[in-house]
Amino acid sequence: MLLATMLFVGGDALIAQKALESGPKYEPGQKYEADPKNFQKDLTANIEAWKGARPGSTQEYITEQQNDFQRTMQNKAFGLPNSDFEAFEQDLRKQRQQQKINDQTNEFAGAMKQLFDGYNSPIGGAQAAIAAQQASRAAQQASKPQTPSYWR
Repeated sequence: MLLATMLFVGGDALIAQKALESGPKYEPGQKYEADPKNFQKDLTANIEAWKGARPGSTQEYITEQQNDFQRTMQNKAFGLPNSDFEAFEQDLRKQRQQQKINDQTNEFAGAMKQLFDGYNSPIGGAQAAIAAQQASRAAQQASKPQTPSYWR
């Protein structure tokens, strides 16, 4: 029992010593004088105490929001994503755009091939060969004697 009392008294003495070293003691009856240099800090501390928040948490939150905003603005200026998911979305968007470009290029190339290979031209290319075949068939059928349609 004596040992427990000595430890308790010694612990109280250390706490009192730390309290004296930490700065002036709070006096509830003392008049508060607002200093423009630390008014914001005092007000924030009072609001944190009233809300039961951890001391300094409001300033940490404000600093974090400012840093996030600055990082976002810098990333937008340089075209960088803000997170891994945004980077993933950006890569997918680029792949889709490239696929559309490739599809349009292939479609255009196919149209040009048809146009310049004669598929749509009555003058040359494969269309001329088809027209010649159709003309020779028509000539062969014209030289044959016509049978009545009811015999066919």
